[in-house]
Amino acid sequence: MVSVGRWVLFAIVAFLIVGLTLVISTVLCAMAAYGFSRFNSKGVSVAFAFVLATMLIPEVVTARPLYEFMQKVKLYDTYPGLILLYISTVIPFTVLILRNFVGEIPISLEEAAAIDGASFSQRLFTIVLPLMKPAIATVCIINFITCLNNFFTPLFYSNGIQVLSVSIVQLPLRDNMYGVPWDLVSSMGWIILLPIIIFVAVFEKQIMDGIMAGGVKA
Repeated sequence: MVSVGRWVLFAIVAFLIVGLTLVISTVLCAMAAYGFSRFNSKGVSVAFAFVLATMLIPEVVTARPLYEFMQKVKLYDTYPGLILLYISTVIPFTVLILRNFVGEIPISLEEAAAIDGASFSQRLFTIVLPLMKPAIATVCIINFITCLNNFFTPLFYSNGIQVLSVSIVQLPLRDNMYGVPWDLVSSMGWIILLPIIIFVAVFEKQIMDGIMAGGVKA
């Protein structure tokens, strides 16, 4: 029997991994989105297209070479390795939404601040980033759900580490291989779904507003 304490441990580990993923990916993608939106050059456009192209590659295609790479750099079956993999998963979508959102922010605001003597970092952190809060909140919520629902990454790239998304397959079978403990599976499913239901119920308006603002380009 899988104890409640073990389930709680799975949940804590999963939320720590997802939390670090959201913080790191949001900071990196916010700065990248600003650069992709404000600096127009052929190299920047190619880099942005390359980031978006990675969204079209299925995980199973890169699984084998990435598995071998993770083993060579000693990141297989480690928490930093899982965090890096989660970050790489959410970066394309996050950059796309934030970049389009930054494009809707009038550049005249930054120009006015520059005339008043504001430096580049001051314009970025005191003007642009505060205006990006709706989009940042939206991508954080969506990425939280995406990471928590990710089954393939922790299953394929970890062995000793057990997180919430793979704990269902760790449930013991009864009597024979066909005796699935559906009561335990249902309980674990509710533990996984409950945070997602709460997030969507509370932030539904922010999710829709952020997607419409960042996903539609005039």
